[in-house]
Amino acid sequence: MASDFRKHTDYPMGLRNNNPGCLVTNNEALRFPGYRGGNLGFCVFKNASWGICAFLWYYYRHVQRNPSATIGSYIKMYTADTRKYITTVITSSGLSANDPLPVDPATITKIMRGQFEAELGSKEYADLITDEDILDGFALLLTLPEDVV
Repeated sequence: MASDFRKHTDYPMGLRNNNPGCLVTNNEALRFPGYRGGNLGFCVFKNASWGICAFLWYYYRHVQRNPSATIGSYIKMYTADTRKYITTVITSSGLSANDPLPVDPATITKIMRGQFEAELGSKEYADLITDEDILDGFALLLTLPEDVV
């Protein structure tokens, strides 16, 4: 069963929102079946797997629109504190900032885990996202209705 962190008031907002990638609320997010509303400008999802599904959708869309993008250029769109964020992601993933964005699930998962660590503020919080949550997120991606894809 997918993790639902909405009742854990002591967790970082990204976890409480079931949004470990800390995606902002926008018109695209509103179309996600697992979207449950917004909280201070960030998406709230039904469970962590839906938050991961949305994160993956944005990731794959970025790769599709920017086929020559690197991990470093991708991360720059997420934060003003780019150096710290990139360091967290590459340390966690074992990849380089100059590596091209991967499309295979295993390597994407490494990048995702690094981003979750950066977004949630610690590896301890990022590790609350289970492998099952991530696998479910990939599976949900394949079930999205056409108006989302």
